[in-house]
Amino acid sequence: MRTLKRNFSDKKVRRSVYHILESNTLCSMSTVTRENKSHISIGYFAYTKKGELQIFYLSYPDSLHSKNLLSNSSMGITIYDSKQEWGGHDRGIQLIGTCREVKGSLHSRAEAVYGNRFKKYLRWAKEFAKEKGSEFPMRFYRFIPQRMMIVDESVMEFGDSLVLVSK
Repeated sequence: MRTLKRNFSDKKVRRSVYHILESNTLCSMSTVTRENKSHISIGYFAYTKKGELQIFYLSYPDSLHSKNLLSNSSMGITIYDSKQEWGGHDRGIQLIGTCREVKGSLHSRAEAVYGNRFKKYLRWAKEFAKEKGSEFPMRFYRFIPQRMMIVDESVMEFGDSLVLVSK
């Protein structure tokens, strides 16, 4: 497997990245504890389609990965279709960047992006608050990638290469 270096501004890179994001709804997220131990969890994600790539997800603020982000905002995310078969045209992405809880005016944007992708979310959040008589307990988190590693064998130029992408 050869390695290709590209920038996120490359049209083929962007097309590949957005195709992978659009084709999948679950991601695995890796954080680091205060004791420097790795922790991984899964979650549904939504992403911005214009401008800077941002990935939003929902989580409980008292979950271990959310607590980890309070002391270390570094995060890794992988996104791929787990039904791929060995020897086929593989496609997946690994993103390395930073993540923080969404606060203030960014909350509306996160909710709009997430609600646009997952139509049932807004109804679910409102019903939860109404039934429980309390604020919705989950929070939005925003991940901003600085580096990516893409495998996308469906793109002729990439072939069976590992594509390293920087901003």
